[in-house]
Formats: sequence, structure tokens, C-alpha cells
Amino acid sequence: RTFLTEAEYRFNGITNFYHEFAHTFGLPDGYDLETGVSTTFDIMGEGRRKPIEIMYLDRKFTRAMGLVE
Repeated sequence: RTFLTEAEYRFNGITNFYHEFAHTFGLPDGYDLETGVSTTFDIMGEGRRKPIEIMYLDRKFTRAMGLVE
């Protein structure tokens, strides 16, 4: 709830929510957990720091979920 309501998180709050919600579908982080260095540019990696309006799921994730071939 903090990410959606607190002013300091408002810029990327919904993006953080999207990122965390994607984990409920089994998607892994697209960045190294120790260093924070991104390995993808989508919502699961570097995109977790960007506005929601320009975010997407990398095709490797949608393919793994069976959403695209």
C-alpha cells in the first residue's frame, strides 16, 4: 500500500506494484539481487525504475508464461 499512497513513491509506485505483482505469476527478477545490476530492460529489470506508461514484459517472460510463441 505504501508504494501506491506515499508521495515519495508516487512516481514509480504503480510500476513497483506491477513488478511485485508479476512475481505472483512466477516471473523472476531481471536484475542481480546482490548488485542490483539489471539483466533485462523490462518491468522485471531496469524498467522497475521507469514510469508505468512505457513498461512491458520481455518476450522471454511472456513466452515462458505461454502467452506468445
